[in-house]
Amino acid sequence: MKIGINYLSMLPQSLSQVRRDLEEMKKYGFEAIRVTGQDLSWMLKIVGGAKKAGLKIWLCPRFAHNYPMLSGEKYLQKMREFAKEAEKYGIDVFLVGNELSLELKDFAEIQGYENRSRNWLFFEKQFRERRTIFREYLTLLAKEAKKFFSGPVTYAAGAWELSAIDWSEFDIVSANLYLWQGFAEKMYEETLEKLKEYGKPVVVTEFGFTTTREAWEVGPRHIYGVRKFPSSIRNFLLSHPAIIRKILQLNPRILLKTKIPHHYDEETQKRLIKKNLKILAKSKVTQAFVFEWSEPWKAGFGLTHNGIPKKALSLFPLKP
Repeated sequence: MKIGINYLSMLPQSLSQVRRDLEEMKKYGFEAIRVTGQDLSWMLKIVGGAKKAGLKIWLCPRFAHNYPMLSGEKYLQKMREFAKEAEKYGIDVFLVGNELSLELKDFAEIQGYENRSRNWLFFEKQFRERRTIFREYLTLLAKEAKKFFSGPVTYAAGAWELSAIDWSEFDIVSANLYLWQGFAEKMYEETLEKLKEYGKPVVVTEFGFTTTREAWEVGPRHIYGVRKFPSSIRNFLLSHPAIIRKILQLNPRILLKTKIPHHYDEETQKRLIKKNLKILAKSKVTQAFVFEWSEPWKAGFGLTHNGIPKKALSLFPLKP
């Protein structure tokens, strides 16, 4: 099983820090990097560094925190731009999106990523009512991406989306699968076996744990949230991602706040990642991407914080 790592382009690193991160990833045995975000010009700088470091590159557009949310049509236009650049820069795998049922206007009445996450039962009900248009939309994205990108195309699906996806237009079956109290071993293994039935490579595009004593109970939820700002300020920040990176570099708490009470615990994160890796190896998935290299919030999912490794990073590179 090949191991990759998620790298969010909104993180506050300088380009020199990014290059150091990429070299460290290679040293720890990560074969590929998944670069996710909305600032394409900045993401392509990361891509350049990843190529020099000898990493395979999976590129994924993500416009999760726009408000008003992007429509499917607007996102399609942006996805085309990403696909064109992916071809131009020799990206290894292109993802047409990530958990788009949470991130685009069309797939629930509830508007806003945070609002959908907070009102999960209502969101799921509204999404189920739109499963058909979601399926058709993803098929459209795959077909459109292939007009511009000649390499493998996939989509990072949320676990709740899997039954609504037709994978026939995709080259790889991919899902963000988090092992936790609400999605424990039996369900996790059964889901992986189900994904293998499509006869295509199966890749887990996200797996990981917060650096907390409560990681098993918290699961995929972020323990911090984005502070509320007037729409004018929010829209300004979203249109100037370099400013967001600078603020996160100076003090993450200007933009972020604690959402779930927690206790910092590197040992629990390490133990659970080790457990997850064993399940993935047993299921013989083609590849799995740890979520993630770093986060601005110390107790988040990152394997490092401010360039300092956490204990879980010692699990890599994997032993044969």
